[in-house]
Amino acid sequence: MKKHFLLTRLSKHANFSLLLMAMALGTYSSCVSAEKAPLRVPLTPTEALNLGLDPGHDGMLFRVIQNSDGPISSSISKGQTLNYSVSAKEQRGVNSEVFLQDTADGRWCAVGSTGFFADIALNLPSASALTSMRIWGFDVSSSDLTVSLIERCTPNNQAGGVITSVIAGLTSAGNAGNFSQIIPIVANNTIDNDACTYTLRTRFSTLGDGFVCAGTSLRLQKIRFSYAP
Repeated sequence: MKKHFLLTRLSKHANFSLLLMAMALGTYSSCVSAEKAPLRVPLTPTEALNLGLDPGHDGMLFRVIQNSDGPISSSISKGQTLNYSVSAKEQRGVNSEVFLQDTADGRWCAVGSTGFFADIALNLPSASALTSMRIWGFDVSSSDLTVSLIERCTPNNQAGGVITSVIAGLTSAGNAGNFSQIIPIVANNTIDNDACTYTLRTRFSTLGDGFVCAGTSLRLQKIRFSYAP
């Protein structure tokens, strides 16, 4: 019922005009400090639902297209990158319906949960350029683990609505046991902690599936971001 209600709400927002989208992207560009904002496309209602995002709370919803368009700093081209690591034990359920537990081998969502999203509030280095996101986990489940980096921005020095963008995402499909996966991030995604916040969202069930959490057979262990200062 909740899923149908959220999808209905999302559908009501799916018919925004192209002009409104252009205005939102223009606002985003004025918010961030990057030389050139990365290319973004609107999330579909289904994509938003799969990530637990709602225009009523998260504002305009976008996804970053992963390509090499935009300026690449000299520090990245020279391979001068640093790492920022986060433990999965920092996760918190997005609501009271998510029951998280952990062992020495990772954090997982109990089968009895009727929600399946957990977040980590990130403190990424300001003004750095993200280059990749890597996750470690454990998967012997028929369900998949999906980890997404989500950015929420508002105008820095004026009133305005929230603009939410999914910067990167990884899914554990096809893994058996312990695994590690990495995804590159477009070079012009510069961290702007003045105008934006950054959240790591984990879904402990297959995208588009109606199943609840997979339990101890699906665990997140660690996340590492690489960046150029």
